[in-house]
Amino acid sequence: MWLNTSRQGVGSAMSYMMDCASGQTAGRREQIAREAKETLLEDISNFPFPEICEEWKAPNLGDQFRSPVTANVPVLFISGTLDARTPVSNAEEYRKGFANNTHIIIEGAVHSDPLFLSSPKIKDGMLEFLKGQPVTVTKISGLPMTWAPLQQK
Repeated sequence: MWLNTSRQGVGSAMSYMMDCASGQTAGRREQIAREAKETLLEDISNFPFPEICEEWKAPNLGDQFRSPVTANVPVLFISGTLDARTPVSNAEEYRKGFANNTHIIIEGAVHSDPLFLSSPKIKDGMLEFLKGQPVTVTKISGLPMTWAPLQQK
């Protein structure tokens, strides 16, 4: 991941600023630092956070922003079981605050575009939701993961 990230541009500054603004509580950052010492790759999955936020002087919206949300509006959560950024457990936690919610879980899907491209059934579920119909499929098997061979330079 680091090698790929270092070979390409940083991407959209807006994306980084949004992640920085939503931030982490001080307790969560302490937990990450503590647990990183016991893992093989420490906190590489958090790269380039939180340092980029500090360098760019990005505002953190604080703990009030991260406080529980409650609403009666219909909400559709879509999660991939291999999403390291926003795991299934995040959606399950937030669902508690929404009286009218549905959660589609895609087995083997990661974060971002691959999540939505992993199965055409996702579109069907989204259309059902947008039409106000019950979502008929809440567990979807994504495409099997494939590994590209390493290229020698």
